[in-house]
Amino acid sequence: MSEAAVAQSRGNPLFALQILHAWSQGGHMELKDGRYVVPATSLEARAATTAELWEERVTALPEEVRPAALAAAALGGDIRRDVLGYQLEALGLDAERAVAAMKRAQILLASGSDRVRWPHALLQEHLLAQLFGMPDAATVFRAAADALARHPEAESRRIVRHRVVNLTRAGDLEQAAELLHQLVASVWKGSRDVSAVLRDLAMLDGKLEGRALARHYRWRAEALRHAGNLEDSRREAEQARAMFHAAADISNEAHCLRLLGH
Repeated sequence: MSEAAVAQSRGNPLFALQILHAWSQGGHMELKDGRYVVPATSLEARAATTAELWEERVTALPEEVRPAALAAAALGGDIRRDVLGYQLEALGLDAERAVAAMKRAQILLASGSDRVRWPHALLQEHLLAQLFGMPDAATVFRAAADALARHPEAESRRIVRHRVVNLTRAGDLEQAAELLHQLVASVWKGSRDVSAVLRDLAMLDGKLEGRALARHYRWRAEALRHAGNLEDSRREAEQARAMFHAAADISNEAHCLRLLGH
């Protein structure tokens, strides 16, 4: 039986575990001489894929609650119940009923008194992939970003980055850039963790234009100078200065001139 599970899962231990679970749930396992065996007819049958097993849980939900499962996937792995509630209410869903139904279907599991979590990360990924294909996906991602703004740790790098991801997925690049650049400006007043700032900025590299792009160049130039990459810093500071000059943004142009002076 174990060899069959390994073969069908192509060596993926998680898929092998899911196949064993499917055999167990389907009543195919028999206890013989102290060991569980699966009849040859069941071994020959194609076991359900992991996606099909997740879908069984989703289809167990009342139809009007299923959009809540897709929406929850935009909030990440460890979800505060109040944040989920804000998001679902913004989408016009009954948050209390939806969460209760998702817990009954084992789509979400309780994690302490104020959080829920996914039984496995692959379930969240499965639902997130489905969400991308929904016609109202942008609305859902926008609601997730807005709900995360009410998180107790909304100012933390982790939550801000998550909001930026959701705003980017919603196509709200200007808002995403403003939020990300506010984070960078805040960090720059304190620790100036150059590597972390460059990773933050990389989230929107190649996605911006106009004033947002000018601000992006300015902050990248600041970080690159501190990283010792002076030639790239000079080039991006010059690009930012020219864009701010064209927009008559005297304050930001002055910052670029200061940077170039350094």
